[in-house]
Formats: sequence, structure tokens, C-alpha cells
Amino acid sequence: LTSEKDAIDDAVKSAQYAERVGVNRVSFCPSTIHKGTLMEVLWRRGAYQPPWIWSTLEIIRRVRNTVKIPVIMDTAGFGTRRGPFNCKKCNSKLKDAIIKSNINQTIPEEFECECKVKWEADIEFSDVTRSNTNLLKNR
Repeated sequence: LTSEKDAIDDAVKSAQYAERVGVNRVSFCPSTIHKGTLMEVLWRRGAYQPPWIWSTLEIIRRVRNTVKIPVIMDTAGFGTRRGPFNCKKCNSKLKDAIIKSNINQTIPEEFECECKVKWEADIEFSDVTRSNTNLLKNR
């Protein structure tokens, strides 16, 4: 499974590639866990988490600084237990900032919340904290 940091890097590289090959718009759809899916099984075993909302903001910032085509970040599922999530204090504020950013094609303003430190640690140490859940184990 990929780390949060690797997923951010991959998303940015994908947008850059899309622009190079002539795509005229990029839409990111961060994962939301649906009932009865393999993703739900992995999530319940601790082997998968939806992305942080901070990660989606980082993708927007980096992509909008490097490509000229429009970029949209889908916010469905943001702030729910099974979707992109930060903390109850900032989920809705950041979702609103992303929606505004989608409309205006601007880079969202810097925003601070105490949970951002946890995200930064997750990014910095994501290779160390990767899940070692036995994916073949029957539950």
C-alpha cells in the first residue's frame, strides 16, 4: 500500500503528465470507503485510511503551481468517517476553502489547525508507519 506522502507525489505527477499529453482538465476524486468493498476490508483491518484533507490541499497547491490547466478537487465524503478527514474543528472550513478554490481556480489560503501537526508527522514518517497488516488473514 502507498504512503500518504507517496500518494500526494503521485497525484501531482499524474496532473503534470496529463497536461503534457494534452488533457484539458484534471479532476481529483479522493477515496471514500464504501460498504462491501475491498477498501472497507482493508480499512477495518487498519491497512487503509482515506487521505487527510491536508493532503488534498497540498495536492491543489502543488498542482496549481506547476500546471496551467484547470484542476478540480471533488469534496464528496469530506469530513466523514469514511472519507477524507482532518478533525471536527477544521473539516468543514477546509472543504469550503477547496470548493471556493475549485470555482476560482486559486490556491487556497494558508490555514492552521492543531491537527496539521499530526498530518505533518504522518507525511514525514509515513514510510516508517506503513501498515503491516496481514492482508491475507481471514476475519
